[in-house]
Amino acid sequence: MSKYSLGQIVWKPEMRHADEYVACPDCFGKKFLTVTLGDGAGTIVTIDCGTCSEGYDPPSGFIRVVTYKAELTQVRITNVTKKLVNELEVCLYSGDSMYEVPECDLFPIEEVRAATARAETLAREHTADEARRVLLKEKPERTWAWNIRYHRQQIKEAERQLIYHRAKLDAAAAHRKDKE
Repeated sequence: MSKYSLGQIVWKPEMRHADEYVACPDCFGKKFLTVTLGDGAGTIVTIDCGTCSEGYDPPSGFIRVVTYKAELTQVRITNVTKKLVNELEVCLYSGDSMYEVPECDLFPIEEVRAATARAETLAREHTADEARRVLLKEKPERTWAWNIRYHRQQIKEAERQLIYHRAKLDAAAAHRKDKE
């Protein structure tokens, strides 16, 4: 038997999100990182910050952080569905702007405190998940050292290619060597 009936108005705990932009935790808004190489000569290089650049866009110095705020919504139940979940029969409710919400996430109108507490718990959990996400690198398999090594290899390859192609454009030099 279901706890709520068709047409009944109940509280549905929800969260609303808001975007905030904060200084990048890696470059502190400078848009680049300064790295001292371990080559014994104290060589210092700077690289674009990968944390505050999205896709192919250059670093911005800021990252987007999502915060969640607790909110309650009154909804009218228009449908009750029973489904088997892990071999247990569960009632799922649908209605105004909601689809198959479990009983544990709905509260009678008179239980506004319990509904508010649930909404605050959801908001707190989602905000904590977002805080953990911010601290993760987008491509954790690539370290800052990987980025430096990659670009240094590309420079060496470009220099090798430059020598080769300059030689190809100076055909006369090859012929001078043949006649000597």
